[in-house]
Parts: sequence; structure tokens; C-alpha cells
Amino acid sequence: MEVSKISLPADFGIENLDCPVHGNIEINLKGEQKMRANSMILSLHSPVFQNMFFKHGRTSVDLDDFETDVARQFLSGLYNGKVEIVRKNFREFHKLASIFKIDWLKVRCQLAFFKIIKANLAKYGDCTGEEEKSDEIMKETKWILDEAIVGKVVLKEPKLFDVAVQVFSIRVGDGRKSRFIRYYLSDFSRVLTEQLDICIKIAGENVKVLLEVLKDGMSEESGEGLGKNTTYLLEHIDLVRCRKLEPDLYKDVFNNILQMKNSLVSKTTELKKQIS
Repeated sequence: MEVSKISLPADFGIENLDCPVHGNIEINLKGEQKMRANSMILSLHSPVFQNMFFKHGRTSVDLDDFETDVARQFLSGLYNGKVEIVRKNFREFHKLASIFKIDWLKVRCQLAFFKIIKANLAKYGDCTGEEEKSDEIMKETKWILDEAIVGKVVLKEPKLFDVAVQVFSIRVGDGRKSRFIRYYLSDFSRVLTEQLDICIKIAGENVKVLLEVLKDGMSEESGEGLGKNTTYLLEHIDLVRCRKLEPDLYKDVFNNILQMKNSLVSKTTELKKQIS
């Protein structure tokens, strides 16, 4: 007769965590703190734990890269199914869920993330133009999109990225999108290509803000030719649409490119003269 698997998360009794009788696995925490846990309980949640204990014979797990309170709550959650995921600890829980391939914890992280997005969107709706409140909302939106990038690039979990981009593309008005994009890309030479991708998708048909960012960013990146982010935007935005909808701004951008090219040619010619 087939025995059904345990439905996770389950309540194995929190009193059994850190128990000297059942705790055959030593957990190393920050500051040389230690706990003990049961290999069977951990393995029921995670194929990674299963592989560590039953294939490789490991008797310890290092969680000292994580904040102690998060690591303890993570372990408690594997015993009783209870975790409290908030903005402060979201990245660490998301990382733990991804590293140890714990499906139910990934779902909890997604739900917590969507709840944060929903609260952020509500603030956009409530914002009546106060500068301080608007800045706070943009900082929170930046955090959301940065976490989505971490999920996609570092943890190889693209779902949060896709949902965040889709939601902000649809639910945020053009004026606030434009202001946020300028804020998000304000340090243009240092932004990641993933941040540029997000802004291209969020902007949609609002090509004006992308051309404005491009125009300002070119001067920030000016040096030996076009900078990497200037080049990336030029390669990934719809230049035909830009030319059609914003002809004057389009012309300004390409006049700047021509000036930079002429300046580079002039510097090269002068350098050749000096060498000869």
C-alpha cells in the first residue's frame, strides 16, 4: 500500500527543535552560536538537505551568513510552518528558500512580496503631492524593484521580476512613472542593465522620459566614446518611435552623439601628432 507523503509545512512540534535527543545535525549560526535540528525533518522540506545528509553524510549546516534571528525563525518554520516575512528580512528568507529549494517557503516569500507591492501601490494612490511622502514612496519602489532584480539575477527566480514590472507598468500613471524612472536612473553611469531593462518596460510608450534620461546620462558617462549604459539604451529602446513621437529630443540626443564622436576624433588626431 502506498503511503502518502507529509503535506508541508507541518507542525512537528517546536519543542523538538534544538533538542539534544533528536538533534543529530549541528547548525552553525553567527557569532559561533549553535543549534541542533533533526536531519529527517529538515530533509522532508528540502532536497538540498536530503542530499547533504543522506548522500554526503554531513552532520552540520552553516547558516552563519544569515542574521541569527532569521536563521532561527527559518529553522523554527521547518518545525511548525510559521514564518513572519517582512521587508526587513525578505531578502534573507528569499535566499534561504532558493538555496535549499523549499517550495512552500518560496510561495510565502512571493505572497509577502506581493503584499509589499500592493501597499506601495496604495501609497501612490494616496499621494497628494507632498514631496517628503513622494520621496518615501519612490525609495520603497526602488527597494521592490531591486529585490526583484536580486531574485532574477542572483537567485535565478524570475517570477518576482516579471510580476513587479507588469504591475508597475499597468497600475502607475505616466507622470509618476516618469518621475520614478528619473529617480531610479539618477546615478546613470552606475546602474545595472537590469535596472535599464525595468525602466524600458515600465516606460512603455512614454519614450520621452527615456530620451531625457539618455540625453542627461550621456554627459555623465562622457569620456572615451559612448558609455556602456548609453550604448545599452540606444540598442534597446525603440528609436523609430522616439523619432516619430519626440523629434526635437531625438535630434538633441543624436547631435550630442555626433559632438562626442567629433571630440573623440579630434583627441585621437592630437594624440597621434604628439606620438609622431
